[in-house]
Amino acid sequence: MWCERMAGLDFMDRLAIVEHRGLIDAYGENAMSRDALQRIAAYGPLWELGAGGGYTARLLKDLGAEVVASDPKPPVIPWTEVRWGTYETDDVGDSIPLLVWPYMNAALPWLRSERAPHRLIVVNDVAPNAVGAHGIIGYLSEAWTHIETFPAGSGWRRWADYVHVWDRPNR
Repeated sequence: MWCERMAGLDFMDRLAIVEHRGLIDAYGENAMSRDALQRIAAYGPLWELGAGGGYTARLLKDLGAEVVASDPKPPVIPWTEVRWGTYETDDVGDSIPLLVWPYMNAALPWLRSERAPHRLIVVNDVAPNAVGAHGIIGYLSEAWTHIETFPAGSGWRRWADYVHVWDRPNR
């Protein structure tokens, strides 16, 4: 019955219901395709910073990836173990940091610091070679070396999502 009511609504109304029901809190902004998850897993070991409920980390673990998940506000009932941590406090060691829909530009000071990682994976909706990109992708485009970009999404959103892989220069 719930699905039948959803079918008659436009995209924005359906999205509002999904957000209202708390599904975004549980599943995150994006539903990544299996191909994207496998390609991300190949970069492991990974450390998902700002993991929320750990949904993406769980999917990666289910594919056999080595993943640590951390968030400044770990949920009571996560998808996988989510440690307390922030960009400033976590020492990711040799793991590749994974930022899945990073909150605004919270990671920028960390990325500009000496503690920045040697490689980084960012998932968001900024198209490859976006002219005038701002925030994290704008900074990375100017200061880091782009390794690759590939489609992330399974298509549930009306715009495309991408996985961007970056290397920090001179490191």
